[in-house]
Amino acid sequence: VELASGSNAQARAYLNKALQGAPGSVIARRLLASAHLKAGEPGKALEALQPLLARAAPDSIALGLAGEAHMQSGELDKASEMFSLAAKANPANTNNLTALARTRFLKGDAAGAVADLEQIAASDSGPVADLELVNTQLRRRDYAAALKAIDGLERKQPGKPLTEQLRGVAHLGLKDNALARASFEKALSIDATYFPAAFNLAALDIADKKPQAAQQRFDAILKQQPGHLRALMSLADLKARSGAPRQEVVDLLNAAVRQNPSEAAAHLGLVNNLLVNKQIDQALSAAQQAEAAMPNQPAILDALGRAQQAAGQPNQALVT
Repeated sequence: VELASGSNAQARAYLNKALQGAPGSVIARRLLASAHLKAGEPGKALEALQPLLARAAPDSIALGLAGEAHMQSGELDKASEMFSLAAKANPANTNNLTALARTRFLKGDAAGAVADLEQIAASDSGPVADLELVNTQLRRRDYAAALKAIDGLERKQPGKPLTEQLRGVAHLGLKDNALARASFEKALSIDATYFPAAFNLAALDIADKKPQAAQQRFDAILKQQPGHLRALMSLADLKARSGAPRQEVVDLLNAAVRQNPSEAAAHLGLVNNLLVNKQIDQALSAAQQAEAAMPNQPAILDALGRAQQAAGQPNQALVT
């Protein structure tokens, strides 16, 4: 539950405790590896998976997670090997084949990756390969091909805001802002709180020198979801760039922290804003509160160290 809720540190604590009581639990090891991958800790993920990988016939899920860990570490050859083994262990699971195609792209074989993904997407009723194909074409900046792939994704997942969001991104790549705006608007008509589309529309509004219209995009989401983290932080950033009173921006960032106490991004946004504006005492207090709420988080500790340094506490900063 903690992992699904985004409370990664608490999830890892529970899972480590579970493994102390049941070291042979396959499910606990898989979940712990997933939690480490979400936290950007591929080495710890591989450490958690090691007993499963050392078996005579490792299961495909463990092999797939190991592939993701090696990919995060930049070890693409090893990632390819793990995904290949995972695909052989469970040929019916196309996720591993899709991940294998992704490593092929990252290794520089874009054409081969596209060919693999097109083959998987054509034979699989699920959307995973289609989505990877769209993202690959967008990374290649082949926006016409991306639009074609989006049509394939839409046939499998009709009426989803993600499809229109991706279509809008492709139109932006083709420099067609009118079609992009129409796609993003359609995404919001499907789901009024779909943030990526609102964010892109706000960016178009700002480019058109309409900051008030951009602000209304975020206000609309916050009206329905008052604690929406990305909307609060984007609104704070917009107000800061528009020259709003400093306290108004800080109030929004404080609201983001108050309503999302377990999100590092909220704490970091507040601390960084206070440091940039030379509000050192407030920055130090905010960083200390962040560290108390989310102990042993590297990014939080880094922010606390910077605040201590700015406050003239070099020894404490060095320890932090």
